[in-house]
Order: sequence, then structure tokens, then C-alpha cells
Amino acid sequence: MVAKLLRDHTGVEVDIVAVDDIAGGKGITLFSTGGALPVGTARLSADDYDLIWARRLRMPQRGAPSDGGEASAYANSESQAAIEGFCLGAGEDQVVVNPILAERRAESKLWQLHIAPVLGFDIPDTVCSNSPADIRSAVESMGGHAIVKKLRGTHHRSLLTLAVTPTMLADDDALAAAPLLVQQRIDAECHYRVNVFLDEIMAFRIESDALDWRPGAGRGAVLVELPSALARLCLDFREASGLYYCVLDLVQARDGRVYFLECNPQGQFLFIEQRSGQPVSIAFARMVLGLLDLRDRVASLPQQLPV
Repeated sequence: MVAKLLRDHTGVEVDIVAVDDIAGGKGITLFSTGGALPVGTARLSADDYDLIWARRLRMPQRGAPSDGGEASAYANSESQAAIEGFCLGAGEDQVVVNPILAERRAESKLWQLHIAPVLGFDIPDTVCSNSPADIRSAVESMGGHAIVKKLRGTHHRSLLTLAVTPTMLADDDALAAAPLLVQQRIDAECHYRVNVFLDEIMAFRIESDALDWRPGAGRGAVLVELPSALARLCLDFREASGLYYCVLDLVQARDGRVYFLECNPQGQFLFIEQRSGQPVSIAFARMVLGLLDLRDRVASLPQQLPV
């Protein structure tokens, strides 16, 4: 959608590279020196682009061996390293959305939970530990009203946020297997999905009291204007992270207090756009034109999504 908007309305040329189709594909050259010019294969050079939108770089390679063994891990790791290296090779006058090193840091939930309260956000009571005794103590201090969520997870299985149960707390081996992120459960009045494109915000209120609203993604999503102080915090978080674009997940408790939950440095927005009918893609395109210093072309973009 974004590529079509830019091509059709602003004259910006766009190439799309399927970064999950590097391994086992037709062949692509991402770097060469001297006379080692590629013959008969696609060639990419960061120097050919003014802006690179680097998204989903860690997705499993479709052409990798399907056995999940060492060969599969190698194909995925090396393909990811190649495309990340390509983006890191961009010059000072080129823009990468988002800067790779800033995005790596911003993906860390612990970094997010460190910086959010420094900026002024409220966050739920939190512990990250694989000490069974400390986890049980933390959950007890939360009145047994706690959730557990992944720090990073894997691409092999989608892990939703879950309520902590007595059965979980009784299994020392499971608690000690790896650090867990345990938080006070917030009784939700609603959720906010906040898209931040440079200095522009598109925030959606999700009417749901569910622990994790994503299985019903976008249900009741309504475009809203955030209170000015809350909007300022979202902009400050985006700036502190070094990102151009990010999506923040916030929750409003029944007492009206709003808590920061997490940041998605490359958060999806098309599902919200499709369910709300709001032109989030156009806001992203405006950001791209701003980063390219082509603000005079913003007026060429449509105001609403095509029917």
C-alpha cells in the first residue's frame, strides 16, 4: 500500500525486496568489490537508494531447509546478517527506517521498561528473573494478579501474554529454564495502539478488557486524539529510542491511569487500517516524504484511502 501510494501519487521510485526470500532463491548480490561484478543475478547497493525501509529482517527464510536443524539455522542467520549488513552500509546521506542499531536496542523490553518511566510513563510493577523464589515473591506482592510475557520469543511459535497460574508457579524447572518477564496485571478499561511517525501520531482506542487483545485485532479500533501530555510522552519515547517510526502499546486502567506496556519498533499497522478505515499508510508515506526532504509532494497524497 505504501509503495503504491508513493509511486502513483508522488513520483517516488520504489523497489521491493522480499527479505525472507534470500536463502535458496534465484540469487542476489549485496556486496562486491573491484572487478568482482555479479553476472546474471540481482544486485543491490545501498548507494542506489535514498531511503531503505528495513522491515521483518529476522523472519525465517522461506527457502531455508525445513528440518529446523543446523542447516536451517545457518541459512536464516547468514541471510539475516547479509541484509542487516547491507542496511548498515548505508551512507550518512541515506536514511534507514529504522536505524538498525537503534532498532536492536529499542526491541529490548527491558530497555523499554527502563527508559519509559525516566520519560514520565507509568509502568506496571515488573520483575525479570528465572529465580523461582523471586518470581513467586513478586507474584505474591502483586496479590497473585500477574501476567507473564516473552522477552523476545522465537519465530517457531507465537506466544501471547498469559495470566500467571498456581500451576506455573509450582514448576521450579520451568521457572528456572530462562528469564521470565512477570508484570502486575492491569484491569483494563481499554487499550491504545499508538502509531508514531516522526512528529505525527495516529492513536487508536481498542475497546477490550482482554488480557491480550490481539486475537481480536482491531476490534472496536477508533481513531482518537490523546491528551496532550500523553501524546508528548509518546513523541519523547520515539525520539529517545532513535527511531523514526514505532508503535506503542498502552493500557488504561479502570481508574483512568494509563500504563506503558511495550514498544514495537516495526509495529504492524495495516490490520488497524483495514479494520478502522483510517489512512495509516498515508501517514507513513508522509513520513517517508519528510525524511526524503520532499515535503512539497505531501499535498499530492490522497487524504483518505481509496475505496
